[in-house]
Amino acid sequence: MRFVGTWIGLLLCGLMVSLQFRDFYHAPLEGDLPAIALPAPSYNEVLSSPFATSVLLDQARYPGTNRFFAYASLKLWFDHVPRWVPVSRELALYLSSALLKLLALGLLCLGAMLLLTPRATGATSFGVYLTVYLGMMVSSGEEMHYLNWIDPSITYAWFYAGHLGLCLVMAALIVRHFHKVWAVSAIAVATPMLALGGPLNAPVLLFLALGMVLYQRLSGASTRGERLAWWGTALWIAGWASYSWYVGRFNSENFWASLPLAERYARLWHGIGLLLKGPWISWILLSLPFGIYAYWKKAVFSRQERIVLLLCVGAMGLWLFLLPVGGYREYRPWIVRRDTLLPLHIVWAVLILLVLQKIWTREALRLKVVFVIWMAVILGPRQMRDWIHQPDATAEQAQLHLLLTAETVCPELPRTTPLMDWSFEGDCDDPRNSVLYLRRLGWVKQAEGFRYAE
Repeated sequence: MRFVGTWIGLLLCGLMVSLQFRDFYHAPLEGDLPAIALPAPSYNEVLSSPFATSVLLDQARYPGTNRFFAYASLKLWFDHVPRWVPVSRELALYLSSALLKLLALGLLCLGAMLLLTPRATGATSFGVYLTVYLGMMVSSGEEMHYLNWIDPSITYAWFYAGHLGLCLVMAALIVRHFHKVWAVSAIAVATPMLALGGPLNAPVLLFLALGMVLYQRLSGASTRGERLAWWGTALWIAGWASYSWYVGRFNSENFWASLPLAERYARLWHGIGLLLKGPWISWILLSLPFGIYAYWKKAVFSRQERIVLLLCVGAMGLWLFLLPVGGYREYRPWIVRRDTLLPLHIVWAVLILLVLQKIWTREALRLKVVFVIWMAVILGPRQMRDWIHQPDATAEQAQLHLLLTAETVCPELPRTTPLMDWSFEGDCDDPRNSVLYLRRLGWVKQAEGFRYAE
């Protein structure tokens, strides 16, 4: 029976990952990719200053002041991977993008699995936990705007999900291996790179440092050396996160639009109302029996585990409350969106896994079956819809093929699908033209640009 359960769990995980990769591969590219991967002239300064020293010394303003490691890693990936994959040139960018999104998803899964108790995570249990974790993702439909973990945009997917996955792995190292020298050394080295990486990394690391302090105070450390190690690491993480927040204030891309703080909070309440009317209903229904179990069976959790659960719940509420303080962008009219909600949703999913682990390792088969049926009823229909849905980048791929094979300097393209562009319809002479960047990357060799057919 255990052998059968192992294979069922692993096959389900393989199926879900395969379908996610299918969606990643068929998703269209987007206009920020060539500008960062080339890079565009406006990104030269951030890529030449890993620690934003010009901001610190001269208060310089330029795009992405606190995102060097996010931009540099994306540039490194698209400099090399498209040339290694065994597909045609027009498909190499799509496959490379899909592989990077799969890496971001893998980091989110790795961090979550490392947070679970290793001795209680056998092959069968691992398949169950990972299936539930992946089942909470949304890839299509109206809920995608709020619940999708891997953004359709490759730059957003890597900057948010990829780097948040790295933060989750670091949190797992702190929880599980903080007493080991190699883990502390890895945390010390990774902290500056994470702090100056994704857009959400600074506040996430501040939350992590605060959680370390509260955990040490509530659970206690047995020796003075342990207390110094906890506090020293927390201060190191908080220091780099604060520095990232400071240099991020000089990011020239943050000044597109501004609203008074009171107006931002008014929009947040409206956004929460929208979440409670639709996207969060399935999550709340899924969480309800887990919350009841955790309350009535709190004795099965150790004191440290109860502290971790309470800290996670508190962090979710505090994150939501502080979202308006982070600023305002026009494409997030209600403050809440899949990118700003991603840390909250990941912590929410990990909480469910932590309670599920207790159920799976301590309760009778009958109760396990009840929870499995409940999860299948809640998550099954949504996953079926995602499996049926498939993004379509056929028109974009056809345009890219046309550019690769065009004999003219400026071939005509149909207006229906602007190539690698979110809103701007460029022409041959416009320096913002995404195809000019593609040509310089070596993927469009003959065509200097494009123009739209009238």
